[in-house]
Amino acid sequence: MMPHLIAPGGTVYDLAVDHAGHWWLATEAGLWSGRPGHWEPVADLPLPRVAAVALLEPERSVSAGLLIGGAGIAWSRDGGATWVVAPTDGSDAPVTCLAVAPARDGQRTVLAGTNGSGVLRSTDGGRSWRLSSAGLEEFVVLALAVAPVWGRREEVFALTTGGLYRSPNGGRYWQRVLDCLDGPVLQALALSTSYAEDQVVYAGGEPTGVWRSDDGGRSWHALASGPGGINCLLALAGATPTLLAGTVDGAIWRSADGGASWTREVAQSGSILTLGQHGNMLLAGAHGTGLLHSAGAGRWQVEPELALRDLTRLAQGGGGDLLAYGPGGGLWHERGGSWRQLIPGDLHGPIACLLALGGGALLIGTLRELLAIAPAGEPAVLGAPGDAAVTALARQGATLWLGDAGGRIWRREGGAQRWELELALAGAPVVVSLAATAGTGAGLLAAAWFERASRIQLWRRELRGGPWGLWLEAPSPWARVALSAGELVLVGTGPQLWHSTGAGWEARELDGRPVVAVCRDLARSTDLAATTGAIYRRREGLEWERLPLATPSGGLLDLLALPGGRLVGLGRGGVLVEYELL
Repeated sequence: MMPHLIAPGGTVYDLAVDHAGHWWLATEAGLWSGRPGHWEPVADLPLPRVAAVALLEPERSVSAGLLIGGAGIAWSRDGGATWVVAPTDGSDAPVTCLAVAPARDGQRTVLAGTNGSGVLRSTDGGRSWRLSSAGLEEFVVLALAVAPVWGRREEVFALTTGGLYRSPNGGRYWQRVLDCLDGPVLQALALSTSYAEDQVVYAGGEPTGVWRSDDGGRSWHALASGPGGINCLLALAGATPTLLAGTVDGAIWRSADGGASWTREVAQSGSILTLGQHGNMLLAGAHGTGLLHSAGAGRWQVEPELALRDLTRLAQGGGGDLLAYGPGGGLWHERGGSWRQLIPGDLHGPIACLLALGGGALLIGTLRELLAIAPAGEPAVLGAPGDAAVTALARQGATLWLGDAGGRIWRREGGAQRWELELALAGAPVVVSLAATAGTGAGLLAAAWFERASRIQLWRRELRGGPWGLWLEAPSPWARVALSAGELVLVGTGPQLWHSTGAGWEARELDGRPVVAVCRDLARSTDLAATTGAIYRRREGLEWERLPLATPSGGLLDLLALPGGRLVGLGRGGVLVEYELL
């Protein structure tokens, strides 16, 4: 195994640290843990992108409870080895931030801010949640903070797009204490480490810099000086009232006098999104740049070997070139052993599918639009059919095929300008994969996923113009369907690997872990299948055998066999692995 990084960097949204200095990073590529210089992705997460992380018992060991938020909330009681997704009172709004209160009378209160549903509140350490937004007038929550006086009174603060709110009863009811509708645009919140004695609260944003309260958030005044465009604030533990601020222009500022004066310590390319402290070690999460750390004296360093890109799929480009893409990581192209980004992450919407048209031209489906890239050109927006996101693409001779998130399959014949509706599946599932069958016929396969039923259907059209028929229906806990339409059709759905026989279908579990890829190795005339933890091979007429090939830390996300016998795997964050097969 010869791993290397597609591109260092990525985005860190949040940080948490335990008493021993072991850190947890909420990133666009999931959850990572470790220390500066040594980081590992956490495998088998239920949330692909983690926006918030919190430790339930930061004073204990690394195996204590963890909470993560993103497209939902999940909790772990064994340091991230296993996870449980928590019910969130019917809210499907993304989670933006988490705040944990000290345990009291055997009860652990946790708050979660959301992007659209206000505040969620849990009294059982994050296992279950209830909406708790009484008093809020805006429901996009940017930051939460629990005052370190929980044993005497349950003070918490919530910063929304319209202002700062205070709750005296642990988040059951909120009262606005700073109005931002016609005033400052605030994005960051911090409490003094001596809040029990001084009652100092800080808020920052743009373009007004820093606001301060000396009475527990009841009244506020703007500080005369300070950086603008503040994304995050951190009050440092120590004898002097030291404050750090991270800004949208990639700078980190320090104030040693409670915000009266400021010194810029570092400036780099990505916006600073979060700050954390353990002893003299400081960490800063950035957009695009990844992670910075400082061991003191204001000297910051970027973690150079940390890759946190949201890249989840591999594809073959023209001439055997390699492509990597993902929902938030954009599109990357390898040429001559080096990588360059063709499309930045989220610029045109999360990338869902890709089709190489030959000669370096690409057709790309995102959750917002359909794109085309000519060789050495810029992305051009094309007209996609229907009103649903493009989720699958395929080519069959001169015909292009397109599947969408509304359960429809479209075709466009060579030279035609319009897409024609081919099939509309009942129940409007997401069409997650399209593939032309091997041989001289005009067969086409379409895999569709029904989210609520957690099932997939595989539809087949054997001849051009012929009828579509349901070929396979099976449980599938996730939308990812691995499909190989060679002489032997292989379908991976969750932990099940299905293969077609003359009499129907046979299924088996390779190792109980999700199947992430199936492909045909033409150079060796073998079929390959990959789970998150292993790679398997099937020679003609033989059973599947596990190959003695190591997978990257955090598990495999995809596997691709290229012409000439090249076999590559993709690990979390954008780690590329080259395999050598005998």
